[in-house]
Amino acid sequence: MIKNDLQYRVAKSSLKELQASLEKHNELTADQEKWVREAHRATIFGEIKKLKASIREYERIKSGEEAPPPLDLIAEIPTMLIKRRIALGWSQEDLAKQLGVRVQQVQNDEATNYESASLSRLLRIAQTLQQARKKRKKATG
Repeated sequence: MIKNDLQYRVAKSSLKELQASLEKHNELTADQEKWVREAHRATIFGEIKKLKASIREYERIKSGEEAPPPLDLIAEIPTMLIKRRIALGWSQEDLAKQLGVRVQQVQNDEATNYESASLSRLLRIAQTLQQARKKRKKATG
């Protein structure tokens, strides 16, 4: 994701360079095996496609054409994490074991609605709960 105007300008410049590289590709690789040329071309094309998508997304967001996601969802994260833990049938101790932390950490996090938890810790908890949910779904069919 492009996060600012500088990254946007760099992406536009990189896109031009990749497009020029793609145009010159056949001339420069004529002595290589066909499959090598095709693999190289596909790689360049894939990068062009990703850059174009990122550039379009940034332009749509900046112009207001694409609405940004609602931020009120952030306030619901603590409740979502707690509900997911409960739905899995996990105690706070179970979650602590899965995370490799002391149970007091989980107890404090939940008691304070994760007020002091870093984004990386929230993501780790969410990923742990999500993986457990996927494992449970596979096990139950």
